[in-house]
Order: sequence, then structure tokens, then C-alpha cells
Amino acid sequence: MKNIVIALRKNDEFPELIKNNLGEIELDLDLGHVTTIYTFNKLPMEKVYILGLGDGSNIKKAFIQFAQTIKENVFVYVDEEMAYQASLGLYYGAYSYLDNNREYEFSSCSELVQQGKEMAECINYARYLSDMPRNILTPIRFKEEAEKVANEYGLEIEVLSNEELEQMGANSILAVNSGSKYPCFIIKLKYNGNGDAPYTAIVGKGLTYDSGGYSLKKTMAGMKYDMCGAANVLATIKICAQMKYKVNCMAVLCITENMIGPDAYAVDDVITSLNGKTIEVTNTDAEGRMALIDGITYCQKDNVNRLIDMATLTGACANALGENYTGAFTNNEAFLNELKAVCLNTKEKIWQMPLDEDFHKQIHNSNVADLTNAQVGKKAGASLAAAFIEEFIEEHVAWIHLDIAATSKKDNQATGVLIESLSQLLK
Repeated sequence: MKNIVIALRKNDEFPELIKNNLGEIELDLDLGHVTTIYTFNKLPMEKVYILGLGDGSNIKKAFIQFAQTIKENVFVYVDEEMAYQASLGLYYGAYSYLDNNREYEFSSCSELVQQGKEMAECINYARYLSDMPRNILTPIRFKEEAEKVANEYGLEIEVLSNEELEQMGANSILAVNSGSKYPCFIIKLKYNGNGDAPYTAIVGKGLTYDSGGYSLKKTMAGMKYDMCGAANVLATIKICAQMKYKVNCMAVLCITENMIGPDAYAVDDVITSLNGKTIEVTNTDAEGRMALIDGITYCQKDNVNRLIDMATLTGACANALGENYTGAFTNNEAFLNELKAVCLNTKEKIWQMPLDEDFHKQIHNSNVADLTNAQVGKKAGASLAAAFIEEFIEEHVAWIHLDIAATSKKDNQATGVLIESLSQLLK
């Protein structure tokens, strides 16, 4: 028989199974701590794991830590309160780019367990894409992954590449793409679960590699993760379709590389974006916002009343908030408050950052264009980047910008940050 896991809060009673067969044993029930009890053939398994839940406020985290520590298939005792979180935590914690074959058995609550497993598998799909080496997850491979998701769930899909983007005037993403040997893509996927209701659009930055362009980065380690926003957005719409949420959701993926080449864009160039605003390039490494704005403009041509963009956008946000908080910016406090409430439940941390007219004034500092894409030497880079994006948000659209530069990966592995929260918000 498989070894078993019993999860206990600090005020839970000692398990009768253990007491009757092995006697009283001192347990460490702090969050995520594991007490291993050897049964010495007194029970039909070799070991019983007692997993500490602390005060029980973060069951998911405890099971994530368990799966990362105890790397074996186990039988898990759950009740209705913990089943979803336990399943999600275990399958999330068991993720590995090279091996995702671990399976768990659960004592009860099969429907909740399945929901947790499906959520974890969708999040892990985004993590798998994000962890792919740059030479494997090219823009073309990313496009193929989006097409697979669309085909599997019957989603509407529109794929725009260089020729179509040139014809429509999406010059901002094309400028970022100009140094790459691969084409760029704006990909729009639609899930229709709520009749004629307006869409909530989720837009993701998909830089499969970012060298910085001619504003060359000092180090490029980890720059394959500059597409985590797009991967997380793709996984979110996958969840909506898989779980049949009653919502109309549109996912827009802005996919390209930012490389150096004879045709690459350069500092001092002026680019005309899809919505007609002109942009003076002051930093080719401020490319994420350049790729996003054409996708944002394009999706608002449809019936969109709410929009969330997600991007590994600025080191400034990481410097301000550290590695555990995602920076959030908005033009609609009520919309952001909805997301904050969801995040309290999912235990994913966001922090609202300032965004007002002072930041907008600072990005209108060009003598040759409407905007500059970066403000060299200025502080508050995350807010300035958000102000740049807001210039392309239409007045009737409630908008949230999520800067996941610090939270998209941890310990050299993608996290799939905020996929669960966005999914719950949409649900």
C-alpha cells in the first residue's frame, strides 16, 4: 500500500489511526513541516507522513512544500475543506520540466480533487512553456502551442503575422521584431461562455527572448522567461474553456524576440503605433511595452469592456516590491478591488502602485513624437511604464496592468503567477 499523508492544523486532534497502532508521537504542525512516522509493519504501509498546516490559513502552500520535499506517490486523506487546495498544491509542487508523471490518490471529495488537479495542470502548462529553452520555444513554436489550445477546446483564433501586421500598421511590435530571424505574432483567442456579453481581454507579453536589442543587457541569463505573461494568459483562457466558465474571455498574445541585427530598431527611431500615436525610442530594452500596445489596441477594436495585461515588464517593479509581490496598476479601483479580493483567497500577493497625471507628463517628453518609450535617468520606472501603456487604453475600458517581472519565476523555474487568481476573477 502507498505511504499515506494526514494533514493537521495545530488545534486538530491526534489521529486515531496513529494513536491506536503506534501510540502518541510528538508532531511538528507548523506550516509545511512534515513528521515521518515509520509503522514497523503495524499498519499496511511503510510510513505515515503528518503534514503541518499551521493555523490552516494556507493549505495550498503546505501541500506545495510537501510535494517538493517528498517526491513519491502517496495516498492523501482530505476533507471537503482542504480537498481542492491539497490537490492543487500537490500537483503544482510536483511539477518538473523534465518529469511530470507523479500521481496521487485521495480519500474522498473526487470532484474537488479533480478541479484542483486541472487547475494545477493548466498552471504547470504555462510553467512548462516558460521553462522551455529559447531555441525550442521560438515564436513559431509558441504560435503552434496557441493553435493546439484553440483546436483542443474549440476556441476562435486569429493569427496575425508580419504581413498582416504591416498592412494594418502595427509598427510597434514590428519594430521590436525587426532584429529577429523569426516572425512576430499577435494571436487572439476567444472563449465564448456568456452569450453576447462584452469580453474581458487578457493580454500577455510574449518575448521569447530579450537581448535588450542595441540597448544591450549586461547579462541575458533568464531572458527566455520574458514570455511568461503570454504563457500565463494562454493558460488562463485554457482553464476558462476546460472548466466551462460562464464568461466571455479574449486572450491576446504579443509574441516576438528582441534581438540585434542589421534591420533592428535603434535608439532615436520614431515608430507609429497601431492606434496612430508616435513613439520616440529612447531605449530598445523597453521593448515589452512596445510589443504590448499594438495587441492592446487591436483587442479593443472588439467588444471589450475590461482588460488586464500581464508582463515581465520592469526591473524597477522588482526593486520596489521584491520577489513575492506583483505590482498592480489600474484606471478603475473597483475592478482592481475585485482582483484583490480574489488574491486574498488564492494567497497570491499583489500590491497597488501609483499611477497619475505626473507620470503621464513625464512620458510626453519628446520633441519629435507623441511619447518616449522610456525616460532615461528618471525614477519610478514601473509607474512610468504603466503610464505608457495606459496611453493606449480607451476611456470606456476598465484596465489593470500586472508587472510580474519579479514574480514570474523563482529558483530558476517559472511560477505561473496569478493564473489561478485571474481564472477565479473570470469565474
